[in-house]
Amino acid sequence: MKQSNNTNRAFCWLMALVLAMLPTMAQGNRQLITTLDGKQNCLTSRRPNIKLEQKGSYWVQKLNTKAQQKTEATEETVTVTYEWDFGESEDIEPEYFFSLNQEARPRPGQTQVLKHGVYDLIACARQIVFDSDNNVTPIYYFVLKEEISINQDTTIVFNLNEATQQIQIHDHHPNGELFTKGNYGTGMSASGLCRKNDGAILDLVSVVFDRNQPLAYINPVSDRFSYYQGSCYISNDWEPNPEAYATFYVNDDLSQPLESNAEDYHLITEHFIPSKVSQNEAEAKGFGGDLFIMNGDETIIGFGLDSWTQESECDVKLYVNLQNQSSDFNGLYALVRQSMIDYLEVVDYFPWGMPMYDSRYIYTPRLTINQDEVIYLNLGANQAQYGTQYDDYFLNDGNKVSYPYARGPHPFFYSQAQKLQDFGSGVPIFVYLNFRGYGTGGSMIGRYGEYRQVDDGQTSLCLKKNGEQVWQGGIKDYGQYDIYEQEPLGIIEGIFTNDNVIVDDLQGLNLTTIHYDEQLENDIPPMLTMLWFKDTEGNATDHFSNGADGLLEFSAGDFIPNVNLETYNMWYTCQAMNNVEVCYSPYQQDDWNELAVEEVPENFCSPGYGYFYRGSLADVTGEALKGWFDLKVKLTDAAGNWQEQVVSPAFRIDNLAYSSVANIGDGNAHEVARYSIDGKRVDANHRGVTIVKMSDGTAKKVIQ
Repeated sequence: MKQSNNTNRAFCWLMALVLAMLPTMAQGNRQLITTLDGKQNCLTSRRPNIKLEQKGSYWVQKLNTKAQQKTEATEETVTVTYEWDFGESEDIEPEYFFSLNQEARPRPGQTQVLKHGVYDLIACARQIVFDSDNNVTPIYYFVLKEEISINQDTTIVFNLNEATQQIQIHDHHPNGELFTKGNYGTGMSASGLCRKNDGAILDLVSVVFDRNQPLAYINPVSDRFSYYQGSCYISNDWEPNPEAYATFYVNDDLSQPLESNAEDYHLITEHFIPSKVSQNEAEAKGFGGDLFIMNGDETIIGFGLDSWTQESECDVKLYVNLQNQSSDFNGLYALVRQSMIDYLEVVDYFPWGMPMYDSRYIYTPRLTINQDEVIYLNLGANQAQYGTQYDDYFLNDGNKVSYPYARGPHPFFYSQAQKLQDFGSGVPIFVYLNFRGYGTGGSMIGRYGEYRQVDDGQTSLCLKKNGEQVWQGGIKDYGQYDIYEQEPLGIIEGIFTNDNVIVDDLQGLNLTTIHYDEQLENDIPPMLTMLWFKDTEGNATDHFSNGADGLLEFSAGDFIPNVNLETYNMWYTCQAMNNVEVCYSPYQQDDWNELAVEEVPENFCSPGYGYFYRGSLADVTGEALKGWFDLKVKLTDAAGNWQEQVVSPAFRIDNLAYSSVANIGDGNAHEVARYSIDGKRVDANHRGVTIVKMSDGTAKKVIQ
């Protein structure tokens, strides 16, 4: 077994809705199945508008005019009716009919008006059976008719007796046992056919189950098609360490069982560090995310990963097993993002008394998993721009750029073995976004690409125009408030403060200041898009024995927003900056010294990242509490707009640590400095919110 160390779901007061979604042959047009409790279970296809009538032992699918496909009046067309013949079988109901022409354009069933041509046709029926314990097991029957020439009005009959080939799935737990009820909580599966000559995907069926995999039968299929099957098993809720298991098979031969081997699993173990607000207030933790099976840029299937635990900190394990026996799936890999509900807040109650929650997450960066390796993709500003809702992270002039792009030319990706720290363990950067007239905002992106959504509710903003404060509060409440081009035009300054991080028992802080002139043609401040530390061997870490072992790397640029008013795609073009300044200071001492960095032109990468910079920590001097140092990065563009970020603490150098930290936390700490919410040093008479720094490295907010 390959190993390394390394939820959007409400509590389940409602029964989960077990879905058997009807498929469609589609290369897009997909939607997420969601149960009544909000659990995202399986990515499948949109259900066609179907109406069925029984005629003796036959079922006929009738046309619903709203769902009828339009045809050009100049095209020669015919009418096709689909029917099932179930023979003597009982308790079987038709599910769907589909046709696929050589243009790889799926057409949902019903009576159809088709152009003359050659089609592959598929029908599905379902039977429900009960065992001795009254447990339900669905049985699905598929009949595929290949290369049927249609040039006149006709009726196509699908015979149940043709579905003679059982699709056998033998999913093994990593311990070698077959998955059965008792060694998992919830199961999900999705299956389909892929036509080899054009890659057209036919989703057969997607189901959620809590006992046994559904049974499936199909007629013998030619070598024009490959069969795929994906399954996901989630551990029971409230286990100390949540686990999920995903298997995926591609095979050209269904005469043999599709079988996973325990030794072929990749194990990905994540340990999330809770934020400060979570450590103080959270009573339970939810873990989840999603897993997509990809072939190149094509999404085949996807699953939601959800579980709950009462442990404040725990390991979250994901096992992934990919079995590819088809030469037509050369680009097969899993795309994964895991998450932790870091904070739950009751915001209201339903009329029947159930609470409504505001859930706040920490999301990992995307991982790609193939049969050989696991790679973390640090998405930088793309993660901030699109959050967690999209897969089209990489946009260039409004068009998607494929995921392999995420591995270069920038170096912000790392292997499983190179990940030496837990997500949530460092102070994030603030990726500030501004689309003219479309709102202003941003996201806290953690040290190694994690998206800290939980910080949205814990970050404050002080906004000034021409030196006058025009707004102050939490950015969660700020919403889409946008002062862009409100008369009179002037100088805008925003100070974002996030102290929702504890690092090595020290108070963490990100203090970001933006400054721009609305009266200029370029009135967008530069953007810091990614920042991390590595050791000289390429491992992702901010802890070093001595400065010579450490490297700072970050990307930034003067990003100009663009909008396509026809498609409403938004993207950035990147311009060079006028000046880049980097300084360091012993933790919370405000004793700033220059840290030399240089641009690495060959690592320029846009969209999403911008210009790439690197600097060594070899020349860092001074003594710091526990060896921790703060970092300041100031970016200035050619127009004079600027952004400054203070990350405190940022990195640790052990041989520069105080010789003794015995007095930390002993209650004898004294005040060393006070700062206003906009980062300016003030005295004890300052009114409003003040950040007080103590001699033991801690900080606290004071309101007076």
